[in-house]
Amino acid sequence: MVQVDADYAAFRKLHRLRPKHREPEPLLSDEAKAALEKRLEKYQLEQESRIYNEMVKNVIRDKDVQSDEFGAVWKEMNRQGTVVFNTMLTVGGAFTFAYYGAPMMVPSLDLPYRVVCGLILGAIVFFADLYFIMKSM
Repeated sequence: MVQVDADYAAFRKLHRLRPKHREPEPLLSDEAKAALEKRLEKYQLEQESRIYNEMVKNVIRDKDVQSDEFGAVWKEMNRQGTVVFNTMLTVGGAFTFAYYGAPMMVPSLDLPYRVVCGLILGAIVFFADLYFIMKSM
């Protein structure tokens, strides 16, 4: 007679097993789903708020306006006034130089030619000065 070992008996037991089809149970209960939705909404709002604050961090808001705004305005006005005065002085000096310097180079220049020489050099200096003003602002 053939001796049946322990492995053969386990095989016959497994061979008789049949799969049982069940309905899948939900992984989360309704209460857990509701709590998860609330947390998800909260985190989405926090993320949107963080993104918005990152976008507008350089924009001055009414609550962040400095109390010393008058001093800042005065300082800016003083700087711009200095720039205008410097430009007028430079352009005027260039015009004067050309107006009085051109007859020294060409002694027979009439008044209209002297004025035109002064205007041309004044315009060149004005546009050069305007370039540097725009570059610094």
